[in-house]
Amino acid sequence: MAAAGLADVTPHDLRATHASWVADSHGVLVAARRLGHANANVTTRHYARAIDSRDAEVAAHLDNLGRTGSGTQRARKRREEEK
Repeated sequence: MAAAGLADVTPHDLRATHASWVADSHGVLVAARRLGHANANVTTRHYARAIDSRDAEVAAHLDNLGRTGSGTQRARKRREEEK
């Protein structure tokens, strides 16, 4: 680690960073498998901080759906307009 200029970074730090990134970008189940956890509960308990960061993104997406309607609603509207 020191040779890479990461003297203050431990292998555990790298594992935690990797786990958080995978859980956030690909889901907890993928992270659990990559880390060798018996189930996703273990992963969530240790790395939930990264997952919590997605809450605002999900809320904004749902708010947007409320304004524009779901994909199904938009498709129905287009079909009605085409008639």
